[in-house]
Amino acid sequence: MAVFEFNFYSTKLGRYVPAIGILPTDGGEVHPECILECYERPMKTIYLLSGYSGGHTDWLHYTQIVTFCLKYNVAAFMPAGENSFYLDSKKRDAYYEQFVAEEFVNYTRKTFAAVSDKREDTFIGGISMGGFGALYLGMRHSKVFSKILALAPGILCYGYNEHSNFFFDAGMTKEYCDTMFGDPKKLILSEANLEVLYQRLKRDKEEIPAIYLTCGTEDFVLEHSRVFYQFLKKENASFYYEETPGTHEWYIWNGHIDKALRWAVGRAD
Repeated sequence: MAVFEFNFYSTKLGRYVPAIGILPTDGGEVHPECILECYERPMKTIYLLSGYSGGHTDWLHYTQIVTFCLKYNVAAFMPAGENSFYLDSKKRDAYYEQFVAEEFVNYTRKTFAAVSDKREDTFIGGISMGGFGALYLGMRHSKVFSKILALAPGILCYGYNEHSNFFFDAGMTKEYCDTMFGDPKKLILSEANLEVLYQRLKRDKEEIPAIYLTCGTEDFVLEHSRVFYQFLKKENASFYYEETPGTHEWYIWNGHIDKALRWAVGRAD
């Protein structure tokens, strides 16, 4: 297998961007830890997003993602997302949605021959801010991604609105929120509101990715997951929801990403 760091020039961000890649097999013998059946079908790919104040190496340093990629025959790519919430921003001339969901995906597909260009083989996931990013990008680009893995997502419209100081309490400044998100009254009506986005896809009869949503019972963003779970349930969405003991910590997400990848590749055991 191969684990590597690379840089490529992003026209959407106007600079070189670092990323981590994991390719589980070189086409040789399968490692004993692997689930053999996973190597009888094409390799899947997941794009994993980091959280607020995190970086592109977080998944590599704080989880066993290399082991899980090997076990399930899944390639993983982890781009630097800064503190962008994976939104396009004309004001900052930084187009993180287009960078991740279009430019980065296309770059990895063209550069690495083993990476599938099929929707059914392509997933997106993330933790915290990256969990929101996975939900947002996964649905905004539903023709690219077939499954979304959202671990303890900090869901924007639930944490930044007229009635909530959630993001301020989490350490974000008013200046940051004003710059990044703008007027909360307008935000709630936009597709940065995941409920608005989901209902638009449903109304237009577009394919909607299946969603894996999980959070710790002591996590400060738990209420976000519970509210979104109720919304998905009301909409009769295709999703899996689970709460487990734990806080907003990587050791919790390590277990969650193992289970989420198992779900994504269709392993029932």
